[in-house]
Amino acid sequence: MLAKTTLTLLHPHPALLIGDGTKHYLVVADLHIGFEEKFKASGVKLRTSTQKMLSEISEICAKQTVDEIIILGDVKFTIGRVSALERREIPLFLEQLSRLAKTSVICGNHDGALLTILPREVTLHPEPHMVVGDLCLLHGHTLLPELPSNVTKVVMGHIHPTYLKEGSIMAGRHVWLLLKVKREALLTKQQGVIEICVLPTFNREFSFEGFAGRSGKIISPIIRRAVKAVCDAVILSLEGEIVGYSESLQYVI
Repeated sequence: MLAKTTLTLLHPHPALLIGDGTKHYLVVADLHIGFEEKFKASGVKLRTSTQKMLSEISEICAKQTVDEIIILGDVKFTIGRVSALERREIPLFLEQLSRLAKTSVICGNHDGALLTILPREVTLHPEPHMVVGDLCLLHGHTLLPELPSNVTKVVMGHIHPTYLKEGSIMAGRHVWLLLKVKREALLTKQQGVIEICVLPTFNREFSFEGFAGRSGKIISPIIRRAVKAVCDAVILSLEGEIVGYSESLQYVI
């Protein structure tokens, strides 16, 4: 029997703590280290957000029991190459994380060539997903793998959930997205319900809207299938306040 896991949203941090009875995993997603370099061509110079993220993770580790840090993809910003800024910032950042706890990375779609700058102290997970007890961790840019029926939860990132209802005081804010979905929409020949927890981007300086407008297409194949079979949904602010339910999904995905 797979261990039942507990999920704790670490408000006000965009981070998740998972317990499986023996270990505690701190999970973050979508760091996009190096995105600041995109502004150079426009003559805008931004300070890197790496130190702020390191300080926030250090603060969490000081308050919580953390046996392993798991980054759910998109450690870096560029796709298929490594920029000069990423080469300077990422190895040191990850090496410092590994001093706090064992650190693992599940690759996202932006993590091409990440292995070439990965410190030896940090583990690159060999598969695009990881199963811990009764849950599956993955970035979210691919479909779910075939999972046993006793895996009942999915934790992912990738879509940078942001509340975009015009006129709302929450407009433009990063949010948590919690879904209950019919399993058959995601896993063939399986019945029942599967829970999906979508993490906000951990990089507070990084805004999805700053890099790509909404095209009307949901960028995650998991969420594209899930949205047609939602049984229940809750949207939460980083502070833990309820922003909306199923009827508000249109403002997030």
